[in-house]
Amino acid sequence: MKRIILPLALAAPLLCPIASANTGQAYIGGQLNYHTVDFSSADAKPLSVAVQLGYQFSDFVGAEIRAGSGVNEDSIGEADIKVKNHYGAYLNAGIPLSDWVRVYALAGITSAKLTMKIPNQSSSSSDSDFSYGAGISLNANEQTKVSLEYLQMVDKGGIELSGFNLGITYHF
Repeated sequence: MKRIILPLALAAPLLCPIASANTGQAYIGGQLNYHTVDFSSADAKPLSVAVQLGYQFSDFVGAEIRAGSGVNEDSIGEADIKVKNHYGAYLNAGIPLSDWVRVYALAGITSAKLTMKIPNQSSSSSDSDFSYGAGISLNANEQTKVSLEYLQMVDKGGIELSGFNLGITYHF
């Protein structure tokens, strides 16, 4: 999958004219992240919230940073799993399908910290990895956009962190 999404993310702006009728726009936003933490034998489904800061250079390409923190944990047997925090930097490349719909691919890097609590014991694990995903953005009005995306955040050391993100951004 990585071998397909990364070339598409990098090639999309090259396949489309970078200059568009819209000039660049800075934006700020928030996301609700529905994670899946995939261990070798079971999955946990914790939630987190994130803040986004970005710049959309044209209709076709933008860049952003994100910072998030876990808001709940999920249990696998006696173990409680939580996404303590996550940080990332991403390039997004997309294609507008209409005046109010845009599909996009994401590529970048994510650093995440997971915690696991077992009765009388707790541990944490931090890692960074190449991240990729895809999503759709809908314009609610001139400045506000709502998005739904899938993002593969970290896949290292027998732990995979991925999930669906529901977001809203305000463009200046």
